[in-house]
Amino acid sequence: MVNLASEAQAVGFGALLVGGALAAFSIGNRSGRLAGGATADRFGITISGIAVITADLVAAAVMALWPGSASLFLLAALAAGLGLGGSADLVSRLAREASSEAPNTPSV
Repeated sequence: MVNLASEAQAVGFGALLVGGALAAFSIGNRSGRLAGGATADRFGITISGIAVITADLVAAAVMALWPGSASLFLLAALAAGLGLGGSADLVSRLAREASSEAPNTPSV
């Protein structure tokens, strides 16, 4: 998120768009947490993980290919937030699955 604001300023966007990008990132983060958990519950962590990677790749591609477009920058911020939020639930689920596969392994 810190790099998002500095990237927006480096491209020449004003403070209003920087604030909008941070708001879009935050909305994406919250939505990603909800959607990531629901997706992992419904379809499993593999599909949820693919969705997270896809959101991150979309954000990176949009920022790299169209750095001067304000509307696409906001879309990339939203996608980056979705990727970050969606991954929050995956770590605990992966750890839980790994520990069930090795029942005699000590865990913290």
